Amino acid sequence: MNTKRTLILAGVIVVSAIVFLGVRAFQPPLSLAKLEAVKPGMSQSQVREILGSPTRIYPPLSYTVHGTNYQTGGQWTYQRFLTFGYVNVLFDTNGAVEYGHYETF
Repeated sequence: MNTKRTLILAGVIVVSAIVFLGVRAFQPPLSLAKLEAVKPGMSQSQVREILGSPTRIYPPLSYTVHGTNYQTGGQWTYQRFLTFGYVNVLFDTNGAVEYGHYETF
């Protein structure tokens, strides 16, 4: 009888953990209301004030596609442990926000 209770308790714990991780995995890494507050033209300090420190900062890039030169002002990525999605905020060459978006895998 005691073994049966132990197995039931273990099953409940495992199912609870799976449900918790499954729900967390599909949540955005930060509040989408915060992301919507980020507007084109905002400075990096304004973005940091709204969203906090990014998980990863990508440096500005220069690249050529079909003979046309492009430049970016860099990108900030926000991710959270055990989630599939991420938020990117892209900056122009002056360091102002071009746009931000949320993506899931």
